[in-house]
Amino acid sequence: MATVEQSSHVAAGGDHVSVSDDQVEISGFTTEVREIVEYFGSLPESSSLDRKLEEVLRMGVMAITATGAAQSVGRVEKEFELLKMGFDQKIDSIFGERGQVAEIIAKHFGEDGQVAEIIAKHFGEDGKLFGELLNPNKDDSPLGLLKVDLYRTLGEIRDKLGEQEAARQIAGRGTQKGRDFEDRCAGGLALAAKASGDALERTGDEAGLAGASKKGDFVATLGGSGARVVFEMKDKDSIGMSEIRKELKAAMDNRDAAYGVLVARKRSSLPDGIGWFNEDAGGATLACAVEDDEGNAVMNGEMVVMAYRWARARAGAIAAEAAGSAPAEGAVDVQAIAQKAREIGERVAGLSRARRECTTIEKSAGKIKGMVKEAEDDAAACVSAIIESLDGERSPQ
Repeated sequence: MATVEQSSHVAAGGDHVSVSDDQVEISGFTTEVREIVEYFGSLPESSSLDRKLEEVLRMGVMAITATGAAQSVGRVEKEFELLKMGFDQKIDSIFGERGQVAEIIAKHFGEDGQVAEIIAKHFGEDGKLFGELLNPNKDDSPLGLLKVDLYRTLGEIRDKLGEQEAARQIAGRGTQKGRDFEDRCAGGLALAAKASGDALERTGDEAGLAGASKKGDFVATLGGSGARVVFEMKDKDSIGMSEIRKELKAAMDNRDAAYGVLVARKRSSLPDGIGWFNEDAGGATLACAVEDDEGNAVMNGEMVVMAYRWARARAGAIAAEAAGSAPAEGAVDVQAIAQKAREIGERVAGLSRARRECTTIEKSAGKIKGMVKEAEDDAAACVSAIIESLDGERSPQ
C-alpha cells in the first residue's frame, strides 16, 4: 500500500491509522486475531497481501455502514407505527361504532331519528305521499303514469316486432314466389337457347357488373354475334311502365346486355298499353305475360319461347347496326311479327273471355242439376206419401 502524507486525523486509541481527505494509512499494525491470521495465511504466495487487506477492509466498512442504515430504517418504521396508531385512534373516534359520525347518523337516520319520523309520516303504510304520489294504481300518480307509459312503450315494441316479422315472412314468400316462377320459365328458355345454339345462364343469385346488384335472372349469349339478352322474371300483382323500364335498364347494365325482356306471370299485372306482348318505344326492351288471371297459360306455354326468339332477333339486329354491317339475309321482319303479336293478344283475350263464360255456364249447369235433383227428391217423397195414404184407406177397419 502506498505511503501517504501526514495524517490530518488520527483514530482514537492509537497512532497506527491516519486519515487524510482521500487516503487512509496503516503503519506498524500487528494483530494476533485468529480469524485474520488464518485467512491471510491460507492465501496463495502469488497473492498481493496489500490488495487483499484493502478488499477485506472495504467489505468490513460496507457491512458496518449497512448495519447503521438498517438501524435508521428501524427508527423510521417505529415512528411511522406510532403515527399510524394515532391516526387510527383519530379515525375511530370519528368514524368508529361509537364515533361522532355514528352518533350523527343515529340521531337523524336511526329508528327514532328525525329522518325516520319524516319517512314514516309521508311514506309509511298510510303515508300521504305513498297513497297519493307513489300509488301505481292511481292513474295520475308518477308511478301510475310511468306504468301507463311502460305499457304503451311495450305495446309499440310488440307491434313493431310483429310488423317486422310479418314483413320478413312476406318477403320470404315473395322471394320464393319469384323463384318458383323463374323455375317455370327456365325450361322454355333453355329449349329456345339450345335450338338456336346460344349459351343460357341463370344469374339471379350472382352479382353482376353493378357491384352487389343481382338484377337479371337469366342471360343468353347469342351464338355468332355474341350479343347478350337479359331476362327479368316478375310474379307481382302490379308492375307499372316506369318500373318495367327501370328494372330492365338496371338488368341490362348489370349484365352488359344489348336487349332486355321482362316476363310477367299475369297479364293483368302489366299496364293496359302493353297487353300480352309488346316492345317498348325505345326498341331495346320487351314485356310480355304468360298466364291469364285464372292461371291458364297462353299459346300452350309457348309465350316465353316466342319472347326469346323475338329478343334474339332484335339483339342480333342491334349488334349488326352497332358494328356498321347490314342485317343478315332473311332478317326478321319486326313490324310483321309485332302485328302478329298484337293479333295473338287479341285472340288470347277473346279466349280468356270464352273460358270465363264456360266457367259461368258450368256453374249454372251445376246449380240447375242440383235444383232438378232436389225437385226429383221432393216428388218422390210426395208419391211415397200418397201411396202410404192410399194403403191406409184400403186397410180393414
